[in-house]
Amino acid sequence: MATFTNVEVVRTDKKIGVEIEFFGATREEVAEKIKEKGLKIKVEGWSNRKSFKGEWKLTTDASVTSTGTGAGRGLEIVSPPLTIDEMQRQLQLVCEALNELNAQVDRTCGVHVHHEIDDLALEDIKNIYRIYKKHNTVIDEFMPKSRRADSIYNRYCGGLTELDMQRVERAESIAELGYGERYRTLNFQSYVKYGTIEFRQHSGTTEFEKIFNWILITQMMVASAKKKKTIKPLAPSANPTMAFNKEIGIYNTVQGVWVRDRKKALKKVA
Repeated sequence: MATFTNVEVVRTDKKIGVEIEFFGATREEVAEKIKEKGLKIKVEGWSNRKSFKGEWKLTTDASVTSTGTGAGRGLEIVSPPLTIDEMQRQLQLVCEALNELNAQVDRTCGVHVHHEIDDLALEDIKNIYRIYKKHNTVIDEFMPKSRRADSIYNRYCGGLTELDMQRVERAESIAELGYGERYRTLNFQSYVKYGTIEFRQHSGTTEFEKIFNWILITQMMVASAKKKKTIKPLAPSANPTMAFNKEIGIYNTVQGVWVRDRKKALKKVA
C-alpha cells in the first residue's frame, strides 16, 4: 500500500492571509473564545489589512445572508499575514474556537486565501492564471456546486472567462493585471493594497483540514507558476486530476489524495 505524506512546504518566508465567513455565533462570543486560545483579536466594522499588528480581526460581512451573530447578518474572521508554519498553528486554534461555538456556514459563505507574491515577475503571475484556467474543471469538481463557475449562487467568485484571460495575456505590466474583475476565482486587485493574489473559490467551512489543504494547494500553484517557463495545454488523453496534481507537485501526497477524495464525495451528493 502506498504511503502518502504532506506536500513539501515551499515559500516558507512568504506571508499568507485567510478570511473565513460564517454566522451563528456573536462577535462577543467569538472574540472571547479566540482570546481563550491565546491569540490576539480585534473586533471592527470593516477590515483594513494594513493596520494588522499580529492580531486576527473580526468584521461584519454583508455578503453572508444568515444571522445569529448579533450584527444582523454574517461575520468574517481575518488573519494577520502569517508564514505557513504560523498559519498552521493559529488557524487550527481559530477553527477549534469556531467549532466550539457551533459557528455555521452556508452557500453564501466562502474562504479566501491571500498569497504574498512580491517576488514574482509578470510572466510568473500570468502563469498562476494559466494554471488555474487550465485546470478549472478539476478545481470546480472538488468544490461544492455553489462555488462552481456556472452556479447561479456564485456571485463573488465567478470563473475566469476567455475575456479575463485575453486581458491577462495582453498585460504589459504587473499594474495592468489589476484592472480586472475582483469577484473572480482569482483576484489581483488585492496586489495594489497588500502585495498578494487572492484565491476566492473555496466554499465556506470551519474545518481546519479543508482550509489548510486548500492553502497548501494554492501555495503550490504559486510556486509552480514561478518555477515553470511555460504552461502547456492539457493533453486530450490526460487524466485531468492526475494532470492537475502533477502540474502543481502534489501527486502522491496527502493533498493529492484529498483532491481525489473530495471529488468523489461531492460527486455522490451532486
